Amino acid sequence: MILQFFGDKKYAIWAYLGSVLILSLAIFECFFDTHSSYLVEYYANCMQSLLNPTPGGYKATVDDFIQFIYGFIWIEIAGVSLSNACRAILGNFIAFKWRTALNNYYLKKWEHLKTIEGASQRIQEDCQKFAVILETIAIEMLYWSCKTIAFYRLVVNYGRMMSYVPFFGSHSHSLLFAALSFDLLCFVPLVISGIKLPSIEYDNQVLEASYRKKLIYSEEVSVRDEDLTTIRKLFIEVRNNSFQMYKHMMFVDSASTATIFFRRYFVVFFIIPSYLKGDIDFGTYTASVAVVNNMLRILSYIRQEWSNLIELLSIKQRLDGFEVYLNDHSETQTLVGNQE
Repeated sequence: MILQFFGDKKYAIWAYLGSVLILSLAIFECFFDTHSSYLVEYYANCMQSLLNPTPGGYKATVDDFIQFIYGFIWIEIAGVSLSNACRAILGNFIAFKWRTALNNYYLKKWEHLKTIEGASQRIQEDCQKFAVILETIAIEMLYWSCKTIAFYRLVVNYGRMMSYVPFFGSHSHSLLFAALSFDLLCFVPLVISGIKLPSIEYDNQVLEASYRKKLIYSEEVSVRDEDLTTIRKLFIEVRNNSFQMYKHMMFVDSASTATIFFRRYFVVFFIIPSYLKGDIDFGTYTASVAVVNNMLRILSYIRQEWSNLIELLSIKQRLDGFEVYLNDHSETQTLVGNQE
């Protein structure tokens, strides 16, 4: 499935040059994102100087807020929005080219594949979903990986300002280790709850394909009582498997909601104590929260797309069945040729 696109010279420009362009746009967007964290700190300090002024201290003026608005427009609209839109439209074109490569590859072998249950649906629907989901997730993962690298240094810098991070001590990387440990811990319930779901979805697609094929066949020929009994049995199997899938989807949704709720308390546990002790001011506190969230956004994105990742694994399992069938058929033809 990967080689059909990246290994075909016909799609080399889209596969490799397109990937380089997406990486360049991701780095370009990260450049503006890192500057936005300084803008957040600047704005928070301006607000703090107005809400809680100190005698002889700095007090923000109208010019300061005009400067903030100008910086916000330049960074968020001209930088982030433009590069994000370019990434999205380029990703859509690459996804369709990927689907085209898969479609052409399987159509060349259609004479062998058409005997498989639901072969037409796999080529029409699964190839489309596989290309779109994988391309979308890959682009976002690439972007958030660049962002993680870019914000790593900022997290370490803000961590050095804190004299003590609960449970992680007072060394320079305490905030970094706390953020990573806390976020990775949130993955445990997701992995446990969703480990069986790809196989269940795969079985559900196979059963649905058999049920649909039997119904279509019954439209063209006279239906006997035995055929109706078979159709009813197939639907019962579809029902039982669907209920099993819904149960596991409920586990995943519950785990996802719990991790989102639990993730909100990171600030309370690890950053607010330093603010209350006076190690950091309000601007630094606000910026450190934004920086940590940006660095760990890749993990949040994985949690957010967990259901799509499960669907992608299920689609891959179905398309892998194509490859296994083609390999077995090829070996059979080779043996027959040798015997002759």
